[in-house]
Amino acid sequence: MSYQWFQQPSDRPDGSIVGATNATYTTPPLTNITTFWVSVSNSAGSVLSDKAMVTLLPASPRLSPEWVTDMPVLTLDGAAGITYRIESSTNLNSSNWTSLVELLLQTNSFRFIYSGATNSPMRFYRAVAP
Repeated sequence: MSYQWFQQPSDRPDGSIVGATNATYTTPPLTNITTFWVSVSNSAGSVLSDKAMVTLLPASPRLSPEWVTDMPVLTLDGAAGITYRIESSTNLNSSNWTSLVELLLQTNSFRFIYSGATNSPMRFYRAVAP
């Protein structure tokens, strides 16, 4: 049997991947959504596989708190170009979190000073991608 792997988007009009002629194919690092398929041939003919779309998800954000002058300073590390929402709650098990800020990260890190964290002996923070 012989194999030929394809992808879209591609630099080639037909989408064939040069040198990808094994039964399996390992992609290089991907930077965008890509669709792959393979043609399998033998003396009886050839058949195309179904197409498989690979969707890239951003890494989970990391929110690191520290205290500066009696106020929490939250550092959000996430993927640039992704919109995140920082939320807080006084109850970790609550389903009702308060949105503090929604922001589009321009770089991989953002520092947020939350001056509203008063009159609470305990407060929890999280970052979510809406």
